[in-house]
Amino acid sequence: MNQKQKRIENIRKVVALETPDYVPIEHVVTPELAIEYAGYPMFEGLWDTSLIIDAMGKAIPAYDGDFIRSTFYRSPRYYSALEAKSFVQSKEGYVQHPEVHAMEDTEYAELIADPAAFLAGTCLPRLYQVFDKPEPYRGMALARGMMTFNRTFGPFNAAVGQILADNGLPLITSASAEAPFDFLADLLRSFTGISKDVRRHKSEVKEACEALLPLMIQKACVAPPAVDQMVFMPLHMPPYLSEKVFGELWWPTFKKMVEALVERGHYLYIFFEGDWTRYYDYLEELPAGRILGRFEYADPRIIKERLGKIMSVTGFFPVTTIAQGTKEACIDKTKELMDILAPGGGYAFGFDKITTSVRDINLENITAVNAYVREYGKY
Repeated sequence: MNQKQKRIENIRKVVALETPDYVPIEHVVTPELAIEYAGYPMFEGLWDTSLIIDAMGKAIPAYDGDFIRSTFYRSPRYYSALEAKSFVQSKEGYVQHPEVHAMEDTEYAELIADPAAFLAGTCLPRLYQVFDKPEPYRGMALARGMMTFNRTFGPFNAAVGQILADNGLPLITSASAEAPFDFLADLLRSFTGISKDVRRHKSEVKEACEALLPLMIQKACVAPPAVDQMVFMPLHMPPYLSEKVFGELWWPTFKKMVEALVERGHYLYIFFEGDWTRYYDYLEELPAGRILGRFEYADPRIIKERLGKIMSVTGFFPVTTIAQGTKEACIDKTKELMDILAPGGGYAFGFDKITTSVRDINLENITAVNAYVREYGKY
């Protein structure tokens, strides 16, 4: 096997809760971080495909890692072509998701009756203004959007794929999907809207999640199941919900979704954003040996004890420590996490948050930390 194949097999062992050859390190580079690393302005870097390709070519070899979660970025060129309201570029250059909603609380019945038709016919025109036009202008807008997408991501994906291949670095996710409740909250009703709906329209929210479930599963299954083609699932809403609402409205369809994907052979990279301490009893119900769980705020000892036989884990290491701490403090934190999480396998070294800026990463600190993991992470 070549280096990339060996890394894929090692991460497979980690996720399957087998004893791996070593503790793998998640690569920290994202397109946004790469743009800053290369010295380009964020605003221009995200618009110009040639700049972001050049930036990735410079940044990826500069950092150590055994796998990279994603190279995806939100292109302002693409969203501008669609006249998007849901994703807009800030003055600093980053593409942000403002508080918008595409569905009113009086429209649950329409969503439940035919989710695909309602999303395409009602929600898309509200989020992307080019679709809120009569034909033939709507069809022309769709064609222009697809051309912009292909001209942006076609060259980017090909070039970055070659950069990863040259560095023996596997990209381990092939799709991104949301829990049905999170999709309803993030893209349709907004945080404010769903917070009201769980009290005023409880039964409709529950039915809507069930109606959206098949679409969410379909969206996740864009590639054949493989450990280097995981489904990435960032989970947003649970830390903001009461345990009662979580158990009644959020959890049932998420659990069904995970079970359906695992039954089809998929591996999942799940980012448990925020604090999930209240929900460990639920997480113990998930299928074993198919999930890499990234934790942001959690006690690693409790995670190892409660979930160590259910899922492999990453995260925990505070980005603030690697960015601002001393080298000694970073090594101490690395040793602490390795001592707790590495025994028996099921652990990949990574940070608690996704790094989108060079300010998140002190190169001297991360070099020292990675060297420690390399030396003491062998089985």
